[in-house]
Amino acid sequence: MTDKLYDLINWADVEEIEYSESMYPKRILGAHELPEGGTLVQVYIPHAVSISLIKDDGKKPIAMEACDEEGFFAVLTSGTDFDYRLE
Repeated sequence: MTDKLYDLINWADVEEIEYSESMYPKRILGAHELPEGGTLVQVYIPHAVSISLIKDDGKKPIAMEACDEEGFFAVLTSGTDFDYRLE
């Protein structure tokens, strides 16, 4: 995992998600535009081995990085306000 991605993740929020203690999971999960540009996409899919982000622009899938062994994945991508699906 890159240092930049590591620094962008709120690890306390990740722990709340993984322990089902978060009252506002949308605060962290999904796509969130960053003030410095780009979009951070975070998902939690327990037992997933790999996940790819497929933007609606038809370009090549983007591999998300496994942030831990519990199923939390993230990717920092360019662009804002796009539709996507996960594979």
